[in-house]
Amino acid sequence: ANTFHPTYIFSIVISQVWLPILDTVQVFIRRILSGVSPLHPDKNHIHHMAIIIFRSHEKSTFFLLTMYLIGLGTALGGIYLSVNPFIILCFQYFQALALLLFLFHKNEVNRKVRLKMLEEKRDNGISL
Repeated sequence: ANTFHPTYIFSIVISQVWLPILDTVQVFIRRILSGVSPLHPDKNHIHHMAIIIFRSHEKSTFFLLTMYLIGLGTALGGIYLSVNPFIILCFQYFQALALLLFLFHKNEVNRKVRLKMLEEKRDNGISL
């Protein structure tokens, strides 16, 4: 029998708020570990990393919107298929974790490429 579990509502809500919550938590942790006030502004938010990686506001917005839609699709698909709500929430958690790891990795790769280009310019005598 198909029964609507109240936890399904929670999974739909989580699918829409996980990104801002996760973003805020990771920024606060980074700032605290750096000895900076958690409320100090910087460019470590997910949308800043996405803009650096995708090199445009439009592409980064499309990427983040796609992540939201995947989360919502997961919640609604899980409800439709009567999947245990805990499994839906676990999948959404791992989706969020994968997004963060992807953005951190790509951002670090971009940073290393930029540093290497600056070093090459310096070594070739090109003024910065």
